[in-house]
Amino acid sequence: MQGQINIKDLAKNSIFHSSGIFIGKAFNFALKIISLKILGLELLGIYVFLNLIIQYYSYLFFGISYALPRIIPTLQAKKNYSEIAKFRSVTNIFHLFVHSILFIFFIIFTKYFHSEDVYGFSKLNLCLVFLTAFFSQVATLINSHLKSIGEFTKKTVNSALVRVFFPILSITLIYFYELEGYFAAGLIINAINAINLISFCISKNLNIFNINYFSLRILRDNMMLGISMLVSKKYTDILFTIFMTFLGFNFSKAIVGEVGFLTSIFNSLSQLIGPYFLVAERRLYLLKEMAGLRSNDLVNLSFGNTMIFGLLMNFFSLSMFFLIPIFFNELEKSLMIIPLLAIMFSIKNSILINEFYINAFEKFFNRNFIALLVLIIFTYVLNFEISGAQVNYFLLAYMIALSIYKIFMQIQSLSFFKTKANIIKTVLGDFLSVFLIFSLPYFMIQNDLNLFSSIVLFCLLMILTTLVYLENPKSLLKRLYNFLNRDLSYKK
Repeated sequence: MQGQINIKDLAKNSIFHSSGIFIGKAFNFALKIISLKILGLELLGIYVFLNLIIQYYSYLFFGISYALPRIIPTLQAKKNYSEIAKFRSVTNIFHLFVHSILFIFFIIFTKYFHSEDVYGFSKLNLCLVFLTAFFSQVATLINSHLKSIGEFTKKTVNSALVRVFFPILSITLIYFYELEGYFAAGLIINAINAINLISFCISKNLNIFNINYFSLRILRDNMMLGISMLVSKKYTDILFTIFMTFLGFNFSKAIVGEVGFLTSIFNSLSQLIGPYFLVAERRLYLLKEMAGLRSNDLVNLSFGNTMIFGLLMNFFSLSMFFLIPIFFNELEKSLMIIPLLAIMFSIKNSILINEFYINAFEKFFNRNFIALLVLIIFTYVLNFEISGAQVNYFLLAYMIALSIYKIFMQIQSLSFFKTKANIIKTVLGDFLSVFLIFSLPYFMIQNDLNLFSSIVLFCLLMILTTLVYLENPKSLLKRLYNFLNRDLSYKK
């Protein structure tokens, strides 16, 4: 039942995960240079814009697979294995149904409605992206099954391998086939990943592919929880997908390529702490069922996230200001938006901890209502026709939407615990850390700092970051370690 959630497993999975990202990013750095030089910003913009289909495709499953890691640990704690099999079967059948509907829609669209002159991309590129979306969603379903039983190593190893081999294959195919090669590389890698995950599950006799039972009641319950989990896991991505869609409609594909380049690196940095969130999420769910949760764990987990993510964000900002003029002179104008992107991704990342608590306590209604309200307002604001609107306008709208959502998540946390001081500490610490992460690139731009001065400022800001939660950093680190290493194989 416990699965791979102790410090040893976290360290092992972090090594796999981080090694894959570091090595993959080294290859990906070469990929960015080659794709920029061979394709140019215009074709890169088409690539970024068309790949939004993968995100929209995944949202149409209403997050039903994301409910598995929330439901299965609860049923495992109760040893209700027959119910586990039913939930898996209903989820699998629903996925088969949605895939079938989407394939029918895709065939009709490409046959009767697609026009390259109107949409700006070829039918071949559209087909490659659609198939990539299909295999990506198959892998997402299997990873949710694996995550629900605490089987993290296969997920992290495969993710690492994808990050390593995707840029290698992409570089090769871009050289020979340009944009079509870039799309083809995504399809090949995602197909191999999905097939490999299927083979692993079959070889281990995990019995997760059963489709022998269906219930509308379970589907309804799964979908209600799934939508809530989709909001939990993908809400900020949904906002970002809408943000990039409006960016593509209002600006040139070259600008979309610039923003897409920078945000892809920010996303990669966020993925470095994926194992930390995997362990934190499962531990919170199990503790809720077995031993209860404490408000100071919210402070501890937020401190861990802030320190790791703050280090990554500051290091990235420092690196980009000295590397872009050397390797990506086409992107020098984009340096001005790095401080805004740093804020954007810091707020986005900090929301995850709040989401885990809301999921654990199953306080979905208020969260979902606020999420829907923010989504509607955000979409409405992006529709404003403002003369001479710059990219910063869209970035600012996205940051404000994230901040409003974050504040409401923190307010909702007040209802979970009697000790309100820890919630206030978390709110203050999270937003102070965001300000500090913003400060490094902002001051580097405003004062044109040299490398030595930038490194000094980097160290100073990291020291200040350890103090934003108003507690001794050593105490916070010790409590975080105890939380992550606690044995949950039996009730305390």
